[in-house]
Amino acid sequence: MKKNKKKIIIGVVLIFILIAIGVYLFLNKTKKNDTYLIFNDSGAFKYEDEEWTTFNNAEDPIFDNGFNVYIDNEYKGKYEIRYVNDMWYYFDENNDSQDFSGELFAYNSKDDITLANIKKQEIDENDISYLNDVLKDEDIKTGINDYYRINEKIDFDVDGDGKEETIYAISNADVMENQDKVFSTVFYVKNDKIHTLKLDVYDSDEENYYLYSINNLFELEKNGKYYLSINQFSDMTNANNGTLLYQLNVSNQYKLLISSNDTTDQSNKGGNNGIWILFIPIIIIVIGGYLLYKKITKEEID
Repeated sequence: MKKNKKKIIIGVVLIFILIAIGVYLFLNKTKKNDTYLIFNDSGAFKYEDEEWTTFNNAEDPIFDNGFNVYIDNEYKGKYEIRYVNDMWYYFDENNDSQDFSGELFAYNSKDDITLANIKKQEIDENDISYLNDVLKDEDIKTGINDYYRINEKIDFDVDGDGKEETIYAISNADVMENQDKVFSTVFYVKNDKIHTLKLDVYDSDEENYYLYSINNLFELEKNGKYYLSINQFSDMTNANNGTLLYQLNVSNQYKLLISSNDTTDQSNKGGNNGIWILFIPIIIIVIGGYLLYKKITKEEID
């Protein structure tokens, strides 16, 4: 009889342990819906638990999995990708290396991501008034025939309201050109209202300036609202080259979400907490089972 009670107690404790492990594995599995985004060489973002962070594009174990790869907005397929010696390498399911060149956008996610089919254009006479309105507080006035190092605009319905917005990236910053003031700006026009995202103004003799270029638009939540990614780079240094990621807020206005130059703890954020979440209930169950076993054993002896 005593042996049967012992077996029952041990069995109950083991069942609780297996239930705890099963619950943890289930929760962990449902949590593994993180989204990883790669933009060219320096933009690597992770969306986890409703939080955006940067991550190491060379060391993170996520690269053991396949990524959906786009080059210049054209889908190339699913590849295992590796960043080695400042270059991306692409391996197919047969582990054969593929050569791609152009603007990279890649993602790993349980959800499909829609990349907008955008076409970059140059500004025309109708756009100059918008540009000059952005620059007016800096006492800079431009014309359609002026020199522009970056001259980009795209038309796209970014918020799903049925009307196209226009996004601009314009700069006349160039060390080879002599101008009084130089600028780099990113802005967009919605319902004839200007929203400035970036505006940098430099003296003509300054060489350390930033240029901004439109990277792409993509939809993540299937709600008709598109994230905007912007390339940041410089002619003189690669130190702060990167990607700026913008998201529409509740008022459907773009706000900076994260930059690849943001300092984020890369050291397995939350990893140790996950281990304790697993072991604490198991330890409690084991201790509780042991105390119950000792109590019943003592009662039998008495």
